[in-house]
Amino acid sequence: MRYVEYILVNKDLDMSIGKIAGQVAHAQTMIDYECFYGDLDEFDDYEEWLEHGQKKVILRANESKLQQAIKLGGIPVRDHGLTEIPENSLTVVGFLPCLEKDNEESELRKFVKRLQLL
Repeated sequence: MRYVEYILVNKDLDMSIGKIAGQVAHAQTMIDYECFYGDLDEFDDYEEWLEHGQKKVILRANESKLQQAIKLGGIPVRDHGLTEIPENSLTVVGFLPCLEKDNEESELRKFVKRLQLL
């Protein structure tokens, strides 16, 4: 089985490559936390994802698309505003790992396939 994890980066913000890397790392930490301490069914998917390559797809999206992603169950990351961007800026939205095959016609898959790779 192939699992995939989607992480969307806010292209409307002027973030450096290092800032983007840090924000994506924050998203991964929040996803990990949710998988360990959230619903046990999600944890089973997480273990499968860990054992089969940890596939991540990093996409870019504008703020409006990130808001839509949150409504689809994405986990938002907001910045503290200590360096490059204003406080509380929505930087990244990450999704828990999901089965790629079962996901082909899902609402999430239809949503992300319209976005560009970062």
